[in-house]
Amino acid sequence: MEILKLSPRLAAVASFVPQGAVIADVGTDHAYLPACLLLSERITPPAHAFDINEGPVESARKTAEKYGLADKMDIRLNNGLAGTRETLADTVIIAGMGGENIADIIARSSWRWTGRHTLILQPMSKAYELCSWLYENGFYIAGEAKVKDGGELYRVLCVKTGRREMPDELELYAGVIRAGEALELEYLEKICRKLQKAAEGLGAAKNAQPERYEKLTKLAQQAKNRLEELKR
Repeated sequence: MEILKLSPRLAAVASFVPQGAVIADVGTDHAYLPACLLLSERITPPAHAFDINEGPVESARKTAEKYGLADKMDIRLNNGLAGTRETLADTVIIAGMGGENIADIIARSSWRWTGRHTLILQPMSKAYELCSWLYENGFYIAGEAKVKDGGELYRVLCVKTGRREMPDELELYAGVIRAGEALELEYLEKICRKLQKAAEGLGAAKNAQPERYEKLTKLAQQAKNRLEELKR
């Protein structure tokens, strides 16, 4: 049997899963992540794997069968966490979706987020919007990592329940950037370019939004200054 190896992106997600956790993997696709976690005995079965589409659910079942995990996985066609009990799992993984979609899944669940759950979130886009939403809705980012996969950079967030002070705008966009961490500096460069491009787009638009233009221009400069400071 071939060894199941995770992509760098999913490996980064897996690194935040607590030993012995019971997981719910939302948007599981081929269920490679829960399968790998079970095979390495990192988590406690059953691993719950949900997807909204029939194709991925069928692929997930094939993965479970291939690796002898059919009796250790609960694979279901399910819309997010809808209709599931909050006692189902202590760790919820939502990876590979847009940030606004991830926020919507959390918001639409009937779970009471009382602090017993760990959320591991990996937005493919709209990370700023997701991070803002989390702090506005009683969550905070307890840890994060940057990962490069397929030439693209992503953030992986370990999220807990609890009120914390909202980080500043640049941190919401780029996370905590530490000197000497090459991927984090590269991510900050990406955010700097993104902010500059957005500001330039607004500046050139006939229906420009002056307040937003000023905000983005200021943030882009802050990102540039921070980058230069860390590279010294």
